[in-house]
Amino acid sequence: SHSELYDTFWPEERSANPRGALKTLIHRLRAALVEGGADGDIPFFLVQQGSYQWNPALEAQIDAVEFEEACRRLSDSTLTQKKRTELLLRLSDLYSGRFLDGSELWMATPAAYLHECYRKVISELCDYYQRQDEPEQVITLCRKALRFDELDEELNYALILALTDAGRSQDALTQYQHVTELYYSELGVQVSDELRALYRRIAEAEQSMDLD
Repeated sequence: SHSELYDTFWPEERSANPRGALKTLIHRLRAALVEGGADGDIPFFLVQQGSYQWNPALEAQIDAVEFEEACRRLSDSTLTQKKRTELLLRLSDLYSGRFLDGSELWMATPAAYLHECYRKVISELCDYYQRQDEPEQVITLCRKALRFDELDEELNYALILALTDAGRSQDALTQYQHVTELYYSELGVQVSDELRALYRRIAEAEQSMDLD
């Protein structure tokens, strides 16, 4: 409905002409679709009984919807490991960052939900490749995921561990220094005891090798 849309997009505002504001927004969205390559004669939206509706006669592929549906398929207990891994990889490729840009209040809930789904996907894939003794795959996954949330400690731990397993201890130590500086500058806190313990283990191994 017009009122629901207005409250969603402008929750803190009260306009003398809310329908006019919505009409302007819909016009801008239609222009963006045409600019993106859609036929300008297509009726994208239907206006009826005080509401806007996406034209159900038009097929639309929405990455956020596709991602959410694929996440739900992960709950299928009949999936083979091969099919499950293929689905996880598809999800890791499909995710391209926070829902829209996460800057508006109404985006917060779907953004948090979809990002948490993505974190679980990456975590499961990392566990799988660790069991397969393929640290380079873990490194690739973690580096991509950290572009979306570089403060994620679980991902940083997995990355540092994978770099060590791949024989890249100096890269692992560099990543640790990077994340500790990031935590201090962005959050004003230290990293967890687990991450510090991993660092000490790697540093001691490196020192032992230097002494040898």
